[in-house]
Amino acid sequence: MRNQTRKIIVLLVAIGIIFSLGGCKKSNSIVGKWQDKKDIVEFKSDGSFKSQYYWGGGAYTVSKNKLTLSPTMLNKEDYTYEIDNNGDLILKGKQSYHFTSVK
Repeated sequence: MRNQTRKIIVLLVAIGIIFSLGGCKKSNSIVGKWQDKKDIVEFKSDGSFKSQYYWGGGAYTVSKNKLTLSPTMLNKEDYTYEIDNNGDLILKGKQSYHFTSVK
């Protein structure tokens, strides 16, 4: 009987963990490909990025909701960013950009 009780407790704990992981908040990571009407931007996990139109490519850093782009051929640019409820990437700085995720 004691062994059976332990098995039930372990099973309940495992179910609880599975449900808690399933309810985790969506990631706020910008890693991946994003597009708008003019450009496709890819942020890689190694801190590099490339774009076809706006910035070319270079390095980026993220701290809280601040994104700093250091393009190879242009001056450094700072933006605040957010991933909105639709999963879109919104950048706000000297100019604003609205990117959707490329799947």
